[in-house]
Amino acid sequence: MQMTRLDDHETVTGDVWILRPSSRTQLAMTRARRSDAQPSYLQAAHLDLRLAMERIDKRDASWLCIAFERDGRVDPAVLAGALTTWVRRHGVLQGWFTAEDEGYARYDLDVDDIEFVAEAAGTVEDMGALRAIVGPLFDEVCTPFDTLGYTMVAVVSEGRSAVYLGQDHCYSDGFSSLIAFTEINELYAAQEERREAVLPPVVSYTDFAQTERDLAAEVTIEHPAIGYWADYALKDLGALATFPMDLGLESGQQEPLVPARIDLLDGPQTQALEGLARRDGATFPSMVYAACAIAARDLAGRSAYRFLNPIHTRTAAEHLPAMGWFVNLTPIHVDVAAEDDLVTIARRVRETFRAAQVCADVPVLRVMELISEVFGFETDSTKRPPIVSYLDGRMVPGNDRWDEQRFHGLTGGGDDDDVNVWINRMPGGTHVMCGVPDTPIAVSNVWMFFEHVRDTLRAHLGVPLEAAHRAEKPRDRSPA
Repeated sequence: MQMTRLDDHETVTGDVWILRPSSRTQLAMTRARRSDAQPSYLQAAHLDLRLAMERIDKRDASWLCIAFERDGRVDPAVLAGALTTWVRRHGVLQGWFTAEDEGYARYDLDVDDIEFVAEAAGTVEDMGALRAIVGPLFDEVCTPFDTLGYTMVAVVSEGRSAVYLGQDHCYSDGFSSLIAFTEINELYAAQEERREAVLPPVVSYTDFAQTERDLAAEVTIEHPAIGYWADYALKDLGALATFPMDLGLESGQQEPLVPARIDLLDGPQTQALEGLARRDGATFPSMVYAACAIAARDLAGRSAYRFLNPIHTRTAAEHLPAMGWFVNLTPIHVDVAAEDDLVTIARRVRETFRAAQVCADVPVLRVMELISEVFGFETDSTKRPPIVSYLDGRMVPGNDRWDEQRFHGLTGGGDDDDVNVWINRMPGGTHVMCGVPDTPIAVSNVWMFFEHVRDTLRAHLGVPLEAAHRAEKPRDRSPA
């Protein structure tokens, strides 16, 4: 699986079909029932951010997209049937939110009223024409408010076809997007072969969110997680975390995000580093984070590396294949002394992650409710906390087909004032994807930072630095 922007994605061209709710479903949407369900903590924060960004005429890149290819001509009607079955399978996909005076309300459709149909949208002969259809469509449809906030596009040609699925973030996290690839392929094959799809049972994320809120309501300021978060904030005068190096931004300035991908290790190097980590009492992820800490020390003079780490909240088997935003954040603060080497820091990272587990079961936004004054937290802020995420793609069902089907995770535009980081371990190696504010200083420093991470890891393996290279830099945005 590769991550890139929609504007940089290349695939097949041909006949374009857009999958939309049928006229019967559109009629049902006008009389959808109001639910008692509240948005989850992350959904509520997402809704707040979307409205806050709109108030200042800024873009919030709130949709997630997966794109993949299939051999031969995809049948749009069969694909519409697969999408219908998929939406009926996952409760979170069966409704939307509205902004009302007393907060956010959830509206849901009856499952039997949900169906999708394929509409012809012309023929495209180049990627520019295809992007001119897909991008505006996602910007319009993939919204958390007042309608079903997702859609699917098929591009059909003789030898090979492409499928795009775009969703607003309130329906899905990154792991859900990976699962969607497997499920939609299975549902399509089952429809085509006129058999039952082989899929595991799931729960509704909407129901999960209510349980999460009920449990979080019982958390008081005496909970150990609250103290851990407060200590984390006070170590940096109430700040959460920021990218360690200068981004060339004034206070409050936000710029459109551009992607950066830096390959850290190939497959054999990844396996070799994992072996060394185990030998030395560390883990592979802790070695990568430790290399980030060294970059923060060496390049930015930092005495600590601080970040927010997304962790999944899928604690039961039926959570694993469910669509939804099953994520919480834990605070990570790793002290870095001048004399510390990679292994020393990696062991410290591992210990820190273990200690931070005390925060795993308390939603970060419940923490903010209880000690908002420590962080200066405001629900109507346009700031979002930058994350540093780690994904082991080898553990995801269907990963053996990712390369064959050219599976991509795509993003759109959006404005931000910090850097989000996704460290991805895949069967073929380990790379970093970043969303970077589009300033020359930010782009240059992000590349410098992760090239230092790469060089630190490869030096530990005994790889000569002159053998290191940039695997993918789509365009040079460094200062002249």
